[in-house]
Amino acid sequence: MKNKLNTVNIIEKLCNNRDISKSELEKKLNFSNALISKWSESYPKADKIVAIAQYFNVSSDYLLGLTKNPTPVDQILSDEYINILQRLIFHMSTRDKKKMMDIIRVHFMEDFEEVDSEQVNYSQTTLKL
Repeated sequence: MKNKLNTVNIIEKLCNNRDISKSELEKKLNFSNALISKWSESYPKADKIVAIAQYFNVSSDYLLGLTKNPTPVDQILSDEYINILQRLIFHMSTRDKKKMMDIIRVHFMEDFEEVDSEQVNYSQTTLKL
């Protein structure tokens, strides 16, 4: 039940950020009345999640509460810098990955404040930020 409620809560938050109600969102996406609220008791169909994700320009995983990063995967993968870092990380030792994260942290300290307690996974290695 927690994941179902989480999805509804995430959608409500996105609606609030856009200053629209769930019923307005449902009308814009041609959903039936109160469909989103019903998801607290049942699971949404994939096509509905995709439609909402596209409307808000977030990932389906974000809507389902599987990630805290709302950025759609295609936007992440199309970023040249992220692709370069991914190629570099693939060839790095765990120790070098830790060093790289320490360097990034020093230079972008304020950006890490939000994610201090989260974990970042790099292929098979998990680093604590």
